[in-house]
Amino acid sequence: MAGVINALKQQGGVESAVELKVAGECQRLDNGKIKCQLTDGKENIASVFTSQVAREFGTELKSQARVRVQEANVSAVGDGHLLIVAKAQLLEAGFNAAMKEEEGSMATAVAAEPMQTDALPAEAAGEAAAKTPAAALKKTSAALAKNSPYATPANHPTPPSAGWARKVGVGSVSKRPLQPISALNPYNNNWSIKAKVVSKQPKRAFSKGFLLNVELVDEQGTSIEATFWRDAADRADELLEEGKVYIFGRGNVKPADKRYSRVRNDYALHFDPASFELESCAEDIDTSKMHAKMEFVAIDQLAAYVDKKMLVDLVGVVTEIKPLGSVKRKTDQAELSRRDITLVDQSLKTVVVTLWGSSAEDPGRELEQLAEAAPVVAISSCRVSSYNGVSVSTLQRSAVLINPSDIPEAAVLRGWYDASGRNAATVHVGEGLATAVKRTSSGAPQERTTLESFRGAAPASVQDKPHYATVMATVATINPDQTMYYMANPENNRKVVQQGEGQYFCEYDNTTISSMVHRYIFLAKVVDETGECSVQVFNEQAEQLLGMTADELSEIRAAGDKRYQSILKAALWKDNVLRLKAQAQARAEYQGEMRQRYSVADIRPTDYATESRRLLGLIAQAAF
Repeated sequence: MAGVINALKQQGGVESAVELKVAGECQRLDNGKIKCQLTDGKENIASVFTSQVAREFGTELKSQARVRVQEANVSAVGDGHLLIVAKAQLLEAGFNAAMKEEEGSMATAVAAEPMQTDALPAEAAGEAAAKTPAAALKKTSAALAKNSPYATPANHPTPPSAGWARKVGVGSVSKRPLQPISALNPYNNNWSIKAKVVSKQPKRAFSKGFLLNVELVDEQGTSIEATFWRDAADRADELLEEGKVYIFGRGNVKPADKRYSRVRNDYALHFDPASFELESCAEDIDTSKMHAKMEFVAIDQLAAYVDKKMLVDLVGVVTEIKPLGSVKRKTDQAELSRRDITLVDQSLKTVVVTLWGSSAEDPGRELEQLAEAAPVVAISSCRVSSYNGVSVSTLQRSAVLINPSDIPEAAVLRGWYDASGRNAATVHVGEGLATAVKRTSSGAPQERTTLESFRGAAPASVQDKPHYATVMATVATINPDQTMYYMANPENNRKVVQQGEGQYFCEYDNTTISSMVHRYIFLAKVVDETGECSVQVFNEQAEQLLGMTADELSEIRAAGDKRYQSILKAALWKDNVLRLKAQAQARAEYQGEMRQRYSVADIRPTDYATESRRLLGLIAQAAF
């Protein structure tokens, strides 16, 4: 075994199975992984067994145990190395008589030559002076506890047992061993992955050039979001196509920003022009296994994903199916199919899911035929919105699976519903959230307040974060003479200027387009029993308030129709639950003086039944 660890460092991983021995005690971590030292008799290396391997070994992995490492990756950590074991076999005691003989010769070699240990930096500075393996182990373990990259969140996917040391093709990126997406970590940039492009967003401009966002998935079903910057975005935009497979390498692995990420992964990839490597794979490559694993979110937990970019997977029993309908898409006036279905799960909460496009047609028609049997449906990549408190919509990339036989959660749900769920009382998951309570990102409820309290809690300086509050108020006035809307680019909603018949210039991206849409932006005065406040109302909220699009109102106003005044008056003096935002600004036209800008983030008509329950709850609390 002597010299095995040195070879692993040079190769960057295991190309063929090697046998090593556990030196010292093993430590089980909270995230299910095991850390220890492995030795080849001459040299030690800090090692981590993934949670998958740890579950297979149970409590059998102990000091002096022999393991056959079949798949592993070596990561550089400072001046040391870390062996991450993805697949291994625990050898039985006395497995081979020759092993015992080798162990005896190994002990003689150790006595003649001091043990070398692959130590981590800082705390292991005195490692070379250690005279015994036990002393070396003690110091190295202390360093591991502080610096090891395996101290990641417990929910980070652990490396699966396939494909770590497999090499492919030719070219700079494919010379390195392939590894699964789940094995990526910020401590090793010398990697390459083979993945399919699931989705590709349009290239966007930013202050220093362009950026491109794509979602990737590998054969193990692990997804990750990748961002290409500047010149890398231009190259990737030309080469990458949705549904095709590529080899990516030499990007930076960074923690994902969960506020904006669409993918449930602790990490995200960033590719700069200087280190960007990309190769396309053969056209006939099998992509049947390259689809993201479903990670289901319980219906009663959907409120935490409201209006976030993060997409969710759902599984539930279909209790109601609405007929197929259609709406006109604003951008091109094309007819888009839609169908609403209602799902329920063991939390006894229901949610309405809107199936769009092709999902509403063929799968929707099949669900309609199976309606009496209450089929189980699994839906991937759904967006959660605040409509009616909580609602769900499918996207073009969403997959709708009806009565799936290979999903354990679906079988459990089927058994629950047939046994007791069919006759159980259920509640809509958004009940009380649409008007009475709005959840923060931490899940804590925000109580109702008044306009007086809202204005009093506004940010004190422009450095402070905006302040949000939920109030029950009514719109008192909307000045009909103000500019109610602006001309916008349908692609990015940016302002455009007309430069002739059918020609509109967008300053944001320096393009000329042939059509535009109107989008609302106007001022309104809202009042409650404590005071009043002038607020800015934007497009989505204005459409809910006025009941029509800005294009429709523009046509009525341009024609001099008397209905224009009537439409604005019809929106006044009605109770609404408003989500308001206060933000401090210091603009040049204010001569540096700070002003408060108030705007409407959400608007809902008052649900009097829910409001009555809220008030009764407050009365009950006051009684105690």
